[in-house]
Amino acid sequence: MANSEEVDHVARPRVLADEIEASGDRARYRLIWRLAIPVLLQNFLGMFVGWSDSILAGQILGKEEYLAAGVVSGYLLWFMESLGSVVYVGSQAIISRLLGARDSVQANRVLAQSMLLSVLFGLVLGLGVFVTADQAAALMSQTGPAGLAVAQYLRIVSVSAVPMMILVVGTTCLRAGGHNRSTMMIYLLVNAINIAVSWILAVGLGPIPAMGWVGIATGTAISFFVGGVATLVTLIRGFVDLKLASLIIAVDVVTIRRILGIGIPGAASSLVIVICQLWFLAIIGRLGETATAAHGVAIRCESMSWLWGESFSIAAATLVGQSLGAGRPLLARRYGWGALLLSTVVLCGMGLLFLLIADQFVMIFARAEASAVRIEAASVLRIIALGMPALSASIVLTGALRGAGDVTVPFLYNSVGMLAFRIPLAYALTGGIWSLGLWGAWLAMVADLYARGLFSLARFLADGWLKRRV
Repeated sequence: MANSEEVDHVARPRVLADEIEASGDRARYRLIWRLAIPVLLQNFLGMFVGWSDSILAGQILGKEEYLAAGVVSGYLLWFMESLGSVVYVGSQAIISRLLGARDSVQANRVLAQSMLLSVLFGLVLGLGVFVTADQAAALMSQTGPAGLAVAQYLRIVSVSAVPMMILVVGTTCLRAGGHNRSTMMIYLLVNAINIAVSWILAVGLGPIPAMGWVGIATGTAISFFVGGVATLVTLIRGFVDLKLASLIIAVDVVTIRRILGIGIPGAASSLVIVICQLWFLAIIGRLGETATAAHGVAIRCESMSWLWGESFSIAAATLVGQSLGAGRPLLARRYGWGALLLSTVVLCGMGLLFLLIADQFVMIFARAEASAVRIEAASVLRIIALGMPALSASIVLTGALRGAGDVTVPFLYNSVGMLAFRIPLAYALTGGIWSLGLWGAWLAMVADLYARGLFSLARFLADGWLKRRV
């Protein structure tokens, strides 16, 4: 019998919980990289979708209002996806803890309730966005042709809200178990379909007529439907430590309360950032279509650095959560510091590139004729290069805290950073006190990044998050 058990143990597929206690800094850094790289590739694929839409709107469709509408629509789509944090923040923290403690039965129970919540939440979200599309465009200072284009985009994408929520919640649950390669493959499929279908529908192909702006939105909606199905198939096939047993899920009120108990304050933190980003964009919108378009071009370029930080943040969240589940708080702290170090080195390198070749970056998205957009975008891209260390700390350490289930304090410091620094300074520097235009808005952004970076560092240095129960 002993021999049989030994054979079964050897044959059992390894899971992340088997590896989190790797000895030595080098082994820990390798594990961080192993989890971060698939997320990074996935994020870059998503970035290419944004780039593709910007090129379609700004260079193929060739109207500045479409480029401005594309910027605003991208932010509002980000807002829709971020609303899923009501579910996935709690799901990630709880599942990673349970899998770190090798309790896959309870982890699968949390997974099932998370997917149920994603469907219900998607229904409410889709209806809400469809009804309020015009008001959302107006709130973002988009009127006339650009405002109509934004509202049209939102109504089309709102139809795919349920599969969108299945995608974002389900893949976050997969990451909690360290199954980042599967998540990457799902998003590879989603983003490839998004790019291909959007181009085909926007410019036409054979018997398919050119749909223009509507084609871009339709391609996005179709890709979410495919992503939702692919996520469900992956979860039902399952892994040794995580599997969705059935599509028919009974309501478990206790587990739902546990998920939302972390998810609601966690979502509040994410939504403060997103809402204030939209507010910030509305301030920029008052500077005119050229400033809005330049801001969008610069953000597309800057997103390359953000994607690196987000990849290390997700790796930190998974490793911190599973380390705490295994009863190793000091190890959790080491993984947080390791992810921060790697992220900061990479982001500072990106900042140097922004300083040196900003003009070459912005040429990707702005037409040669749009010289004013290109000049302004390059100038603010050089400003954000100065904020790379702070961006790294705010993203990665907040992710590590989220993996521990510590979401209330990040909510507070994210609120302070946005509401006490970015928004007031943006008003002051774009006409309230000094009329610095888009420069003023981006200086306010850098000030906010340093405030939140220092706040997150102070929280991570304290011990309260290590004792957080989920």
